[in-house]
Amino acid sequence: KETFIAEGFDPDAMEQKTAEERSAMVHVDDRLLLNDYFARLRQVSDEEMVTAEYRAQDISGNWKWFHVRGKVFQRDTNGNVTHILNAIEHTTARKNSEAEILRLKDAVAQNATDKYYSLFNAIDEGFYGAEVIFDEAGKPLDLSFAEENPAALRMMGQSFVGKTLKQINPQYEGHWFELGGRVVLTGNSERVELYSGPDGKWFNSYIIKVGDTNSRQIAIVFQDVTNRKKAEE
Repeated sequence: KETFIAEGFDPDAMEQKTAEERSAMVHVDDRLLLNDYFARLRQVSDEEMVTAEYRAQDISGNWKWFHVRGKVFQRDTNGNVTHILNAIEHTTARKNSEAEILRLKDAVAQNATDKYYSLFNAIDEGFYGAEVIFDEAGKPLDLSFAEENPAALRMMGQSFVGKTLKQINPQYEGHWFELGGRVVLTGNSERVELYSGPDGKWFNSYIIKVGDTNSRQIAIVFQDVTNRKKAEE
């Protein structure tokens, strides 16, 4: 309750609202996504976790970003889900930081000034500019890295620039290539939390396509969330 109050929401007033009124607090572009989140929770196993990102309007009229992670908490005798457990994280600062990284990335490309480079290099989130490599059948096989910022170098412990992911370590999981390929082919940005076996770390990553329809370039903004994931276990 204290957390909701600190983020600018009145939990007592929310309890008095109808389902329609609570839905109206969610950004119109995110309502279907949040409905899908709850629909998926009714279908998953007890071990699976479902995630979503959405915007909600606080009592001052400000839109704030939230990342929610949910698991089945209780079922009835027929196996139907009756209770779920949600962990909600306020992520507005992170979303703004990601947007700033991508804006600075464009500014660097267009202006190439020391001012933009210094700002881009000072941001805490890791950044990679990469190209997805496909085989002749159109299956994503690897990622080739062209750019990185100091935060990425610090988190990964080595430079990825000029190398492919398989060259760095052939044990990297296929979901990294599949994710990049999906973003390139659909043009839709994605946020995921995935485990990297070779690094022994969990990463929260936001991937977007860069360039025109035919481009195979992607931008990856990421954070090491290993400590948070361990705390959740």
